[in-house]
Amino acid sequence: MKRISIRKQLLVLFVPIVFGLWLGSAVLSFWFVSVITEDSFDKDLINSADSVVGRLRIKNDSVVVDLPPAAQAILKHDEADKLYYRVLSAGGQHISGDIELPPPSSDLKVDVPKVVPARIAGKDVRVAEVKAPVDIPGQYVIVQLAETTNVRKFFQNKLLLSIAAPQLVVI
Repeated sequence: MKRISIRKQLLVLFVPIVFGLWLGSAVLSFWFVSVITEDSFDKDLINSADSVVGRLRIKNDSVVVDLPPAAQAILKHDEADKLYYRVLSAGGQHISGDIELPPPSSDLKVDVPKVVPARIAGKDVRVAEVKAPVDIPGQYVIVQLAETTNVRKFFQNKLLLSIAAPQLVVI
C-alpha cells in the first residue's frame, strides 16, 4: 500500500479551504462594492434631481421648468448612460421632461428624496424621486431623474476585479 506524503495531504486539505475563503471573500467584496457604489451614484442622482427642482419657476400660477438646452446638455453629459427627467404636478399631470418614466412612488414624502430601481425601454435604471413644494401655498411637484446603470455596473466590476485579482495572486 502506497503512502501519501504529508505535504500532499496538507495540499489536498488546504487548497479547497483557501480557494473557498477566496471565493467567500470575493462574494463579500462584491456585496460591499455594490452597496458603496449604489449609495454614491444614488447621491449624485439625487443632487441632479435637486438641481432640476432649483430650476422650477411659477408663471401665471403654473409651474414651469426653466431648464435651457445648455443646462439639459450638462445634465445629460454622460455618453455611456442615458438620463431621463420628468416633472409632474401634484395631480400627476406632466409638466416637463420625458414621458417614458414609470409612475412615481405612492409613499413619497415632501423633501425626502427616494431612489428606486425601474426599467425603461427594457433597460435597468435607477430613478431619483423628489417631492418638492413650490411657491404656491399647498402645492408641490414631483421631480424624477432616471439614469441607466451601465457606468455603475462597469465601476462595480472594475472595483471587484481590483480586489479579487490581487487576492488570488497572493493565494
